Amino acid sequence: DGGATFARICIGFAVLFGFPLAFTALRDATCSTFGFDNQKQGTFAAVTFGLLIPITAVGCLVSDLGLVNALGGAIFGGLIVLVFPGLLLIYAAKNTEGGAKVFSRVAEQRGAWVLVAMGLVLCLFGSTIVLLKKFSPSTLKH
Repeated sequence: DGGATFARICIGFAVLFGFPLAFTALRDATCSTFGFDNQKQGTFAAVTFGLLIPITAVGCLVSDLGLVNALGGAIFGGLIVLVFPGLLLIYAAKNTEGGAKVFSRVAEQRGAWVLVAMGLVLCLFGSTIVLLKKFSPSTLKH
């Protein structure tokens, strides 16, 4: 089918030209997080290969990208919707001068921690369901 072949070629170009952009951001974030000087050639090469080798190994070993996508959705869905906003509220209140006024009530503090806890529970349950669907689908049947 000509349309499918054209679609595969387009996906190939998207991966070919998209991966370097994403990898550059990952490498730069890794260097800044760990305080590496990525201007030095040796550090730059070490971080690049230190990231490329495990990424390539996982890419060679994983055959079901749907599972990776589903796990990513289950984990990052809970993190982005519940955990990160709760943590942002907690840390913003602790690190600002007016934080005590903004976040002074005990109920608000507990509410933020409840958001974090519920997000972690959502991540755990979502990941569990994804893994059960993949490896033991009969467990989820009535």
